Amino acid sequence: MKKEKKLINILGDIADFQEVLYSMIISVCLSLVAYKFAPEKAPMPLLFGLLGLIIAFVINNFLFKPKRIIKYDEGDENDN
Repeated sequence: MKKEKKLINILGDIADFQEVLYSMIISVCLSLVAYKFAPEKAPMPLLFGLLGLIIAFVINNFLFKPKRIIKYDEGDENDN
């Protein structure tokens, strides 16, 4: 018996709720860890936090692939 996935609508796109939750947890954790290990100088915590988010984006990009299927229809000659 296959478990049915719970889908949610985010900004007009359909996503699996569990994958969105996991990606949010990964992003928040990496950002906070990078922020905590940053030097105390003024711009460094911000830059380290942003670097943590960029690393989380790359990790999430490899872990969770898009689920959408794009179909192209050939229209009439009068369609723009």
